[in-house]
Amino acid sequence: MYITLVLTSLLLLLPYTQSTISTGAYYSYSELTQLLTLLNNSEQCGNISQMFSVGKSVEGLDLWVMRLTHCANMDPNMDGFPGRPKFKYVGNMHGDETVGRQMLIYLIQLICEAHETDERIAWLIHSTDIYIMPSMNPDGFEKSTEGDCNRGHRANANGFDLNRNFPDQFSPNKILVIQPETQALMNWITSGHFVLSANLHGGAVVASYPFDDSPEHHQGGRLSPSPDDTTFKLLASSYATVHGIMSKPGPRCSYRDVFEGGITNGAYWYELEGGMQDYNYIVGNCMEITIELSCCKYPTRDHLPAYWKDNKESLITYIEQTQIGVKGFVTDEEGDRVEGACISVSGIAHNVYTYKYGDYWRLLAPGTYNISVHHEDYVSVESNVIVPEGPGIQVNFTLFPLSQNSPINETDTNLAVDKEPIQITENVPHDFSYHDYNSLKDYLAYYHNKCSNITSFYSIGNSVQNRLLYVIEFSDFPGEHEMGEPEFKYMANLRGDDAIGRELLLLLVKHLCEGYLVDPVVTELIHSTRIHILPSVNPDGFEKAFSEYKKMGDIIYDFGDAQNNVRGVNLMTDLNPDHKNMRQPETQAVLDWINSTPFSLSGILRGGNPFAVSYPLFWFAEDGYPDTDFNDAFKHLSSVYVDSMNSKGKVNTCDNSDKTSPRGWIINGYKWSPSIHTWPDYEYRYNQCFELTIDVSCHYFPSEKRIKGAWENHSQSLVSFISAAQKAISGVILDRDGRPIYNASVQIAGRSKLFSTTELGEFWILLPPGDYMLIVGHLYYHTKAANVTLSASGVMDFANMTLESRHVTQTSNARPILATLLALTIVLILVVYCTLCLLWLYYFFFVSLCSWRHPKIARVRREIKRMNKKKNTRKDGFHRITASSSDSDN
Repeated sequence: MYITLVLTSLLLLLPYTQSTISTGAYYSYSELTQLLTLLNNSEQCGNISQMFSVGKSVEGLDLWVMRLTHCANMDPNMDGFPGRPKFKYVGNMHGDETVGRQMLIYLIQLICEAHETDERIAWLIHSTDIYIMPSMNPDGFEKSTEGDCNRGHRANANGFDLNRNFPDQFSPNKILVIQPETQALMNWITSGHFVLSANLHGGAVVASYPFDDSPEHHQGGRLSPSPDDTTFKLLASSYATVHGIMSKPGPRCSYRDVFEGGITNGAYWYELEGGMQDYNYIVGNCMEITIELSCCKYPTRDHLPAYWKDNKESLITYIEQTQIGVKGFVTDEEGDRVEGACISVSGIAHNVYTYKYGDYWRLLAPGTYNISVHHEDYVSVESNVIVPEGPGIQVNFTLFPLSQNSPINETDTNLAVDKEPIQITENVPHDFSYHDYNSLKDYLAYYHNKCSNITSFYSIGNSVQNRLLYVIEFSDFPGEHEMGEPEFKYMANLRGDDAIGRELLLLLVKHLCEGYLVDPVVTELIHSTRIHILPSVNPDGFEKAFSEYKKMGDIIYDFGDAQNNVRGVNLMTDLNPDHKNMRQPETQAVLDWINSTPFSLSGILRGGNPFAVSYPLFWFAEDGYPDTDFNDAFKHLSSVYVDSMNSKGKVNTCDNSDKTSPRGWIINGYKWSPSIHTWPDYEYRYNQCFELTIDVSCHYFPSEKRIKGAWENHSQSLVSFISAAQKAISGVILDRDGRPIYNASVQIAGRSKLFSTTELGEFWILLPPGDYMLIVGHLYYHTKAANVTLSASGVMDFANMTLESRHVTQTSNARPILATLLALTIVLILVVYCTLCLLWLYYFFFVSLCSWRHPKIARVRREIKRMNKKKNTRKDGFHRITASSSDSDN
C-alpha cells in the first residue's frame, strides 16, 4: 500500500504559486465570516466557490461551509456533477482545538489563489467537489483562550462534547440529546453523498481511523477494525506520511503517544461512544478519519506558520485519495442511469450505492477484487477488478432488466413478492373479530377476488418468522401508477399487541370493495387515488399477543410483552441511521416499499391513547424545535380526519393513561409522544410523503365487542382522510420537447423543504387553501417561478411547467473533447522529448564521461589505434589494408 503513497507524493514536485496567505493570526467568527464572504464574491474565486451554512450553533452562529469545485456557480442546489466525487473537511469540532480551524482557512485561501496557475490545484477542483467547514463549534471557539493548551472550552454552549453526541452503532438504545450542531452535521452527512472526509482535532499528532468504539466498550488497547480496515490504514497513512513530523518514530506529546507510522485504530488508542467518524462510515457511507494536528490545543499564533508548513502538503494529498479505488457508472441497456444500485465487494461487508447520476465511488487499497452490482429491477452482474497503485480505475456496468417470468411484484412497486400464488378463499370472512395471520390473508384474498377489477393483492416482504407483509391496493387501474393520480397508504399493527388499527383497516377494505359504484364518495376515491392498505407490519408480534389474548378470554387486555417483533425491536422506531445495515426485515420491507412508491399522504393507526391526530416532527430538528415549515399543511390534513370523526369517538381521557386529548384533538408529535427515528419523521425528511399518526383507541388490544363501536366512530374519517391526498398543488415538469424532467427541485417560496419530480416529471405538494409561489429548478435548466392558487374547496391545482435548457450539455460535451486532444498532444510531445533526453544522457554518461573518468581506458584505446596504424604502414608512406589488420595483437 505504501507504493501508492510514494506515487502520490510525486505530485508534490509540482510547484505551488507564491501565496499571499497570512499565517500569523487567528480569525474570530466575524472575521471568518467576512473572509469567506470576500473570497466567495471575489473575481478570483467566485466561479469555483459557494458559501453556505448547514445550520446554526446553540447561540445562533452559522456553521459556514465553503464549497470549491469547477463551475460551482452552475450547481446552486449542490446536487453535484456526474462522475465528480464529494469530499469534505471539518475543523474545530472542539472549541479549544483551533489549529485545524486555521489550517482549513489557509487551505481555502490557497485553492482560491492557485487554482488558475497551479496544475495540481486545478486538477483537484476539476476532479473533486470539495467542501470545507472550518468551524463546527463556533460558540466554543469564541469562549476559548489563545495559549491555553489543555483546559479551553471544548464543549458547545450547552456543555455537550459534540464528538460524543452522534448515534453509536454499539449503543443503539442510548438516549441522546442531539445538539443543534450535531443535528446539522447529521443532516449534511446523510444528504451530502460524500465519499471521503477528515475531521481535524488537536491534543496529539496522529491520524486515527475507525472504529472508535466496540461492542465491549473497552477503555482502549484493543483493536476494533471496520470492514474497510486495510483501506482506512492507507488513507490515514496518506496524511501521516507526507506530514512534517507525524510519521516519524518516537513520542510526540507524551511518552505514551507512540504511533507506528503516525496512525492508529481509534478504539485501540482509546474508545469513545457517539463519534462523528464512525457515524460517517456507518450511516453516511463516507470514509472519514480523525486527524490530530498539535500537542497544544490552542497554541499561540506565532506557531501557526510551522503548523501550516507541516500540514499543507498533507491536506492536499489527502483530498487526492478521493480518486483511488474503483469508480464508474451503472446504466441500463438504453444507457439511462440506474440510481440506488448496490455495489458490493466480495469479502468486505460494507456496500455503497449509486447516486442519482448512476455514478459510484468505491475507495479500495491496491489489489484484486470481485465487485458485483445488484438492483431489484435488474439482473445482477459482477466483475474481477485489479485496483492499481495511485489513481483508481474506472469500471462501468450495464444492467439488464429482469425477465417477465422473474418474481417481481405485479403492482409496479418494484418489490419482490411471494412466489407462491395467493390462494383465494370462498368463505365469507367474519367481521368485528380479531383475525390471526391466516385469517387476515384469507380476508384480503376474499375481497381481492370479489373486487378483482379494482384491486391488486401483493406482499412487500417477510417478517423475521417469514410471515408475508400483505398489501391490498384499490385503483381503477390496479397495479399501475397513473399520471396525475396521488398515491396514498394506511399502515397499522406496528406494535404486535396494537391490534385495533389492524381490524379497522380490514373493515375499510370491505367498505371500499362493497362501496365501489354504489357509494359515490368511494367510487370517486378509487377513480382519483391509488390506495394501498397494509394492515399488519408486525404479524409475528400479533400472533404472540393474540395467543395470550385467547388464553385470557374476551377482556380488555393491554400488555407490552408482544409489542416488539420477535427479536425484541420496536418497529415504530427502527429507523436509527446507525442500524442501516442491521435493520429488521419488516422495517426494510416497508422502507423499500415507500422509497420506490411516490406516496404523498399516509396514516398510521394505533391504540393506547385518548383520541388524537399527531403530526411530525416527533423529535426535534437541527434548530432544537420539533416544528416544520409545513405545520399549516399538517394541521389542515389532521383537521380533515378530526372533522369527519363521530363525536362519540373523541375520547378525551383513558383509564389506562394519564394523557388528556389535546385541544382540537390535533397536536405536534413531539409534544404528544416524543420518539426518535419514527416513520412520520422519516417520510417527511427523506421522502415527499406527509404521514400522520392517528390514536383510535384507549387500548391496544380491546375486547372484540368494542371493534364495531370503533369502526362506527372512525369509518367516515378513514374515508375522508384518503380524499385529503387531493388537497395539493400537483403538476408535471417538462422540457421544450415535451420530455419529463426527472429530479427537478420544486419549492414553495418561503419554505425550506425541497420536493423532487419523479421519473415521469410529476410532483405533489400538500397544502391548505391559499396563494403560493412555486419555484422549479434544475441543474441543466433555467429556474422558473409561477403563482398558483389552491382553492378553498381543496381541489388539486395542476401547475405544469416547461423549463428552458441552459445549453450546458453542448458546451460540456465539446470542452472535454478539446481538452482531451490537447492533453494527448502535450503527452506525445513530452514522450518524444523525454526519449531524446534519455538517449542524450546515455551517450553522455557511457561514452563521454567514461572517457573523462577513466583515462587509462582512453590511453589504451589510443595506443591500439596507433599500433594498428603503424603495423599497416610501410616506409613508402602508403597504408595497406589487409584481411588480418583487424586481428592485431593487444
